[in-house]
Amino acid sequence: MPANAYISRGLDVTLSCTADADPPVLNVKWYKAGAKIIQLPSNRCRISSEGSLIITDTEFNDSGSYTCAPYNKIGTAGVSTATLLTVKDPPTFVVKPKLVYQRTFRPWVMT
Repeated sequence: MPANAYISRGLDVTLSCTADADPPVLNVKWYKAGAKIIQLPSNRCRISSEGSLIITDTEFNDSGSYTCAPYNKIGTAGVSTATLLTVKDPPTFVVKPKLVYQRTFRPWVMT
């Protein structure tokens, strides 16, 4: 997992938990600041069938340190290194045109 991840408020984010396991990974548990993330039907956080954490419609309080622990039938090798997720306001672009009036005058030159 990357050490840092940035997302604009209101967007969806997917954090992947990669593991090379034999036997294969059966499930993945996710933690935010050391506390297990619980999936609820009304929750904006869910774990995909591949074990990725998906947070929809991110909010500022989603910022924090995320880790995952993949499990297979033998157990787990432990918790991953942390990814620090930072949720920021989306960029805004304001372009205000200057009020510029220019009168052009070209004198006629007769030769």
